[in-house]
Amino acid sequence: SISMGADERERNFTWHCTTQDDGMLLIAKASELVEGAMPEDAKAFEAASAANNDGKYTFKAAVTGLKSGTTYAYQVVNGDTKSDVYTISTDGGDEAFSFAYVGDPQIGAGGNVTSDTDGWGETLEIVAENDIFSDVSFLLSAGDQVNTASNESQYDGYLDHDVLKSLPVATVIG
Repeated sequence: SISMGADERERNFTWHCTTQDDGMLLIAKASELVEGAMPEDAKAFEAASAANNDGKYTFKAAVTGLKSGTTYAYQVVNGDTKSDVYTISTDGGDEAFSFAYVGDPQIGAGGNVTSDTDGWGETLEIVAENDIFSDVSFLLSAGDQVNTASNESQYDGYLDHDVLKSLPVATVIG
């Protein structure tokens, strides 16, 4: 999950892992990738960890110093385990920006987490594939992301979508 920082130069990353091994986030300009892999001199940001409700761990890393109008590649690392490499883009600085507004994904409220997750996924695909949303800087979710705050499978249903690996989300607690 990617969320907004204080300005276009900052992003906050959160991920879940089955191990409590030291976590970090590697980031570099996408143009510096070496055959699709992170370069040796990628900048590393340490991640703080906390235990989840389901025996897994949550890691959080704050990335600073990003340049506006730039595409970055990032990878999360826990011990010897590395994620795929994903990309994010920063806005152009003082230029105008736009965002997509959604409300009440509320995974779990429909009585079927799988069905709710599929419906939320369809919403995210509309944002990702529709030309109207081609220049959105982030997704604003107006609350009720999940139905039960302590239910990790509902959070998985909300967060585990490819669109959210490159689109920052600003959430309101519902």
